[in-house]
Amino acid sequence: MDKISLETSEKHPSDTHTDTTIDNFGKQTSSASQISLSDTSWSDASIKNMFSPEKTGDETEEKPIELTDSGMDSKKRLNWGQYLKDDKYILDLTNFEKNRKNCHSSKNTAIKKDLNRTRAEDAYFQKKSNVSALLEVASFYCEFNNIEYQQGLLEIITPFVKLRSQSFRTRHCYAYFVSFMRNYFPNILTPILVNGVTELPHLNATINYCGILISYHANKVSNILRELDLDIRTFITPWILTLFCKGTKMSLIYEIFTRYMEERDKLFIIYLVVALILQKENELIRYAEKKEETQLLVYLTRSLKEETIASSHDIENLFEEARRIKSQTPLSFETIISQIGLLKTQSNFFIERLRLILINSIKFTRVQ
Repeated sequence: MDKISLETSEKHPSDTHTDTTIDNFGKQTSSASQISLSDTSWSDASIKNMFSPEKTGDETEEKPIELTDSGMDSKKRLNWGQYLKDDKYILDLTNFEKNRKNCHSSKNTAIKKDLNRTRAEDAYFQKKSNVSALLEVASFYCEFNNIEYQQGLLEIITPFVKLRSQSFRTRHCYAYFVSFMRNYFPNILTPILVNGVTELPHLNATINYCGILISYHANKVSNILRELDLDIRTFITPWILTLFCKGTKMSLIYEIFTRYMEERDKLFIIYLVVALILQKENELIRYAEKKEETQLLVYLTRSLKEETIASSHDIENLFEEARRIKSQTPLSFETIISQIGLLKTQSNFFIERLRLILINSIKFTRVQ
């Protein structure tokens, strides 16, 4: 993977850092030591010190953080600025700083409910100041971007909040996060009022597209799920909503996000979902052949992702498989999605048209 680094920014006086332990998360613990890289995967330690600025005479100087590495090329840099500092970055910083006091974080009960079950075992999020920053970023994002909060979104925000340091403040975390959502994450959380009811048709469209591609690339698995009447929403939805963050080591999340941004493709999450299924195709078929329907469902909802994304090497294989799937998917698939702006609108007509095109492609391939 190409060199990456994290750029730090200026210190901001309005952003304070405290080490108060939040009571309902357990006893007070100190910040974990600096993270290091191992031969096959990034170690799972606190990311906070990893992103602290190097001590220089000028704290406003932007300086990438270097991480020593024993198994790779001597030094590796974690820098997301190259991906996230777009033409709206400064505006995002300004908006957050100007309007943060007007954000009604205490009124968003959905976020507050999710807060206590998000990374509660992580010492970093046992600090009151860090939990407050997480709540503030999530609340501000939803309130000022017309976003319908869904359970699990905090999982995507946590790696950005963990970038906080004396020179990389909460506003910078927010600006990076909102840029990530704008440039790389599909627009699945924008609510639409349908007959007086708030719905998320963009999320439904994405799941439908995943189902169509599973049918195309993993037809045996698709047939099994259909025969057993297993709804793919039960296991695909959390994968999409959290970008595979839920239950994944934080160190691996940084690698997933970096590789994901390198693809520069909002559709790539769909190919990753299909790749995840394909990599465990034999196991899924085995469960079905043994008529172990309950175990199959448990495997899909709990174990499959954890087994497939357990190391840096696993992530590399997953992305390679996703690229292969993308290369073998008819161009008409992305053409149709681009016609509706991938998740800017959902149309049953387009979904049906897409399904028929892929079915015809399957028939053509088999005849050939």
